[in-house]
Amino acid sequence: MDIEFVKMQIGGSDGIYIDFTDRRAAFKPENAVRLCNRSFGIGADCVTIMRTSSRADVKMTAYRNDGSMIPLYADGILCIGKLFAEKKDSLPSNVSVETEYGVMHIHLSNEGKAVGDATVDLGNPSFRNDLSSVVDGGTVLTAAEQRFSAFDVSLGCRHRVLFCKDVASIDIDRICTELSGIEPTEADCRFVFTETVADNTFLARAWTKNVGELSADGTSACCINVAAAQTGRTARKNEIYTYFKNGTFKSHWTNSGNILLTATASEIYRGTVKI
Repeated sequence: MDIEFVKMQIGGSDGIYIDFTDRRAAFKPENAVRLCNRSFGIGADCVTIMRTSSRADVKMTAYRNDGSMIPLYADGILCIGKLFAEKKDSLPSNVSVETEYGVMHIHLSNEGKAVGDATVDLGNPSFRNDLSSVVDGGTVLTAAEQRFSAFDVSLGCRHRVLFCKDVASIDIDRICTELSGIEPTEADCRFVFTETVADNTFLARAWTKNVGELSADGTSACCINVAAAQTGRTARKNEIYTYFKNGTFKSHWTNSGNILLTATASEIYRGTVKI
């Protein structure tokens, strides 16, 4: 079966987007593995399928490059919002997206006939810090002869936020492999390393077992916001800017408890592929 796709990115984190809103077609997780392969497929971090929804404007199902499902894919939600809106004759200001995690609401900043920045309400994060040794507002973890102050935040999956002094220089693969061995974590747990560089401004790197280091990650940016506020590094009401190697996110943890993520999605190219 030949299908059309759009390749998009936020901060260098790329994805393949397939629109099945006008057709009934099956998509198997193993197709995501093949399509995401950078040598023999299109090449991407994930594949996201758009379908019709009875609960929202559109429904999305996202798969990692290993075929596993992503319950809350913030970058993908923003890309889906842009794709859905730009199909319309008149650009809407708001789009709702049904995910495995619930219905998410996006506000779009439209620039002429295209979508500019978009903000998604990702709901309420949860957090816990129940490990044994707690200092500096976090749990002390040691790996690769370095000590980190860590704080766990859950937003779709667990994010272990680790505060450090020089995030660019850390051996992220070695450290995360050691940390995974000290305390077994789920495959989709994100290790998020971050450094404060100015008021309300952070540098960051994120890593997962099934992918390795991520180019950028919206939910990780949100979890840095929560962890920084809970450990006294920022005020909760502030907008936080998080800089990954290839992209920037703005997040705001509101007084109501919801976390808002803002970023700009862009289209790379369109094509047709056989599955």
